[in-house]
Amino acid sequence: MLLTVLGILPFSPTQAQPPPPPPTLTLPLRTTPPTTAPWIKPTYLVVTPKVLRRGIDLEIGVCILYGLGPVTVTAKVTKKGQTYVGTATIAPGTSAVIAIPIPASADEGVYTLTVSGSGGLRFKDTTTLTLDPHSVSVFIQTDKAIYKPGQEVKFRVFGIKPDCSPLDEPLDIFISDKNNNKIKQWLNQKETSGVISKSLQLSD
Repeated sequence: MLLTVLGILPFSPTQAQPPPPPPTLTLPLRTTPPTTAPWIKPTYLVVTPKVLRRGIDLEIGVCILYGLGPVTVTAKVTKKGQTYVGTATIAPGTSAVIAIPIPASADEGVYTLTVSGSGGLRFKDTTTLTLDPHSVSVFIQTDKAIYKPGQEVKFRVFGIKPDCSPLDEPLDIFISDKNNNKIKQWLNQKETSGVISKSLQLSD
C-alpha cells in the first residue's frame, strides 16, 4: 500500500528553520531541538489536499499523537471575505477527518488554510490551497473514427465529476461544421444513467 503524506505538523513552543520539505508536502515539519535530546517528538499530524474543487468537500485528516486531553481542532479556509470552517474534537492517540464544504459558487484563486488546536494541545499553522476551476470532465464517444457522406454518426456524451461520479445535471449538445456554423443542437439533455446517446445523419 502506498501512502503519500501531504502535511506533517508537529508542535513545539518555538520554531527553528527546518530543512526544505519534499514537493508533495503541504505543511512543513517544524521542530525545535531541545537541550537534552537531539529532537522533539511530533504531537500532531495534518494531511490535506493542495487543490480545492467547487461543490466538493475539502477533507482534512488530523491525528493527535500526544496531548493532555481532548483537542478541539478547527480548520478554516479563507479568501477575501469568503470563509469555510470545519471542526472536530479528537482524543490523544486518535484521528478524525474534518470535512469543509466548498460551495459551487466559490471564487477561483488562492485560499489560506488555517488549522488550529485548543484544549489538550494548542497549535496553529497555515498554508495555501488553490481552487481548480476545472470541475467537470465531458467525454464524447463516436461509433467510428471516420465517416463518409450519407452515413449516420452515432455518438454518446457523458460527464464525470472530480470524485469520478457521473454528472447528474442537464447538458446542452451542439454540433458545428468547420466554419463554426451550428448544424444540430440538443438542449437540456439528461439521462438517469448519465450517458446521453444521439445520432446525426450526414448529407450525401
